[in-house]
Parts: sequence; C-alpha cells; structure tokens
Amino acid sequence: MRIHHYTSIETLGLILKNRTIRFNRSDQVDDPDEIELEINGYPFAKYLLLSCWTLEEDESIPQWGLYAGKGHGVRITLDSDHLFQNFLSATRVSSKEEIATKVWNNRFTQPNGTEIFAFGFPDKTSGITYVPYYIFHGTMNPTSSGLAILPPAPNHDFLTKIDYVDSLDGAYSDSIKIRNTDDRHYSMNFTTRIGYKKHKSWSFQKEARFILMLMHTVPRETEQFIMDIPNFSFTKYGFPPINKDRSELFYFDLKVDNDAFAYLEVIAGPETSEEEKSEIKSILQKYAPSAKYSISRCRTKFNR
Repeated sequence: MRIHHYTSIETLGLILKNRTIRFNRSDQVDDPDEIELEINGYPFAKYLLLSCWTLEEDESIPQWGLYAGKGHGVRITLDSDHLFQNFLSATRVSSKEEIATKVWNNRFTQPNGTEIFAFGFPDKTSGITYVPYYIFHGTMNPTSSGLAILPPAPNHDFLTKIDYVDSLDGAYSDSIKIRNTDDRHYSMNFTTRIGYKKHKSWSFQKEARFILMLMHTVPRETEQFIMDIPNFSFTKYGFPPINKDRSELFYFDLKVDNDAFAYLEVIAGPETSEEEKSEIKSILQKYAPSAKYSISRCRTKFNR
C-alpha cells in the first residue's frame, strides 16, 4: 500500500542516510487527546511508539503547512509492504526452539550478572508467537532494568488505519484490564490494539500509522513473575509502572527493509526555493538515486 509522510528536508536526509523510520512516543505528538491518553487510570501515552502516515494520494495543503515547514519540506511516499518485513520476521516465531533462541539472543546481562529477558507472547488466534524486540535502556531498578518493544500481534496488520471518533473518553476501556491482587502484584489482560483512534476533527489527515507498545522486562530470577498469556502477572516494576514514570525512551529508530527505498517517491514542497530543491536532489542522488522526484502542484502562500 502506498503511504505518504510530510516532513522536513533534514528529516528526509536522516531517513535515507540511516535507513530508519523514527517512532515517536504518543505523548510527543500534536494531538492533546493522545498526549493525555489514560486507560483505566494508567498513563499509556508514554508506552506507545507511533510512526504516522497518510493514505491520501492527493497533496494536502493543511499537511504541507503543519508538517513540512509551511511548504518548505517534502512529501515522502513509500510502500508499506516493503518497510518492516525484516522487523516482523525477527519478532515472530513458530516453534519453542525458535522462541528460546530469539529470547536468549536478545537478553541483556547487567554488570552484576543478572540477565534481563523479553519473553514471548503466544497469539491464540494465529498460533504464532511474537517475541518483543528487546532494548536495554538505563539501570532503573535492580528488579527491572530494561525496556522491550512489543510488535503487533500476528492477527493484526502492522499498518493500522485511524478510526475517527466523537470522543476518546473510554475508547480503549476494554483494551487494558487490570486487577490488583496484593500490594506488589497485579494481573492484566491487554491487547496491542491501542493508539488507532483519534477525534474526528483530525479526519482531514486520512491517517494510518505503525504502532509499537513499550513494556518493562524483568530478570529471570524474579520468583513472582507468572506468565499465562494473555492473562499474566507482573510486579509493580512491570508494565506499566504504577507509582512513577520510568519510560525514558522518547523515540525509537526502526531499520527499514533493504528494498524500502526502491519504492521511494519525493515531492518538493510548494514553497521550496531553488536552493532547497537542489538540496533535495543532492540527498536523493547520494542515498536513493532511483527515487522518483517531482515538485508540488499546489499553490500556497504560507509565508506571506
């Protein structure tokens, strides 16, 4: 599927040079409802990572103005089926042996010898297990010192169309269910289908997004950790933290597939100068010489 993203010339250069797409935390976006997102009293905006695109084939003057430097940026077009297949393959397994290998390979050993793991999650619908993409981020607590990125469940597409609704109040009330069992533990039933709803006032974006969820990992020595997916228990150092915010990861740059830029199209914004157009062409020549390049057909006066 063709997807489009309005951004700056600088960001275009970083995407092509690093061969990554940045996922920003939900509380860093421009929609106050998403910044303040809570589900059953828990602040989940800090545990969602988003990469936002539009499905609108025609150029959008509002999006040129909002996201592409008032017409001085670019619109990037890519094929969603050739972006993150390597990532999805790395996080989905079909045998116990493969699960064990991937979990073991993604462990992080602390200086004190404690090993942190990102455990696998079996999906009952598809019969495929998905393994979190593990990253280490700081030494935050002796019983929980890592973060893992939870990919979409195998029965859901990675690219999710936004559902525009009248209100986000209670929009995900059935997605996260938490029950305290004692002072240290709580049980939860959750789905990774969070972050796909916005207020209808944003419908002009015709948005689709890739969504990742952050969770905290726990050491294998933790006796209290009980796993029974999708119902399982975590200590209060688990997911999400109850007493204080420990999600210090504000963004994550995810590698794209090797052939991702074979489908690249770039449109120079309606108010780009000749110097800016030259810069865009220079970036493309260096990092994606086969990309299609054109100039916006819109006429705007954002900068009067």
